[in-house]
Amino acid sequence: MLFLTTKSLIEEDISRDRFPGDFTFGCSTAAYQIEGGVHEGRILDGSTGNIACDSYHKYQEDVDLINVVGFDAYRFSIAWTLIFPDGVGNQPNPEGLA
Repeated sequence: MLFLTTKSLIEEDISRDRFPGDFTFGCSTAAYQIEGGVHEGRILDGSTGNIACDSYHKYQEDVDLINVVGFDAYRFSIAWTLIFPDGVGNQPNPEGLA
C-alpha cells in the first residue's frame, strides 16, 4: 500500500501548495497489519494476518519511504500482547519493549 501511494504521489507530483499551510501530511500503520509475528492456531477458524508487509523486519525501509515521500507524521501502534503477554500485569515484558 505504501509503495502504491508513494508511486502515485511521485508520478502525479502533488504539490503541498494545494493544501493549507498548517496541513500535516502523514501515514499510519496498525500492529496487527504490519508486524509479521503470526502465531498460528490462535484463531478458531485458523485464519491469520500472515506476514502482510512485514514492517516488523523492514521498518527501516518503511521509514526511508516515509522520508522520500516527505510526510510530516507517522502514527504506528505496538501490539498490547507484546508488552503484556498475559493481557494483564503491572510489569511490562522487557522483550516486548526491546
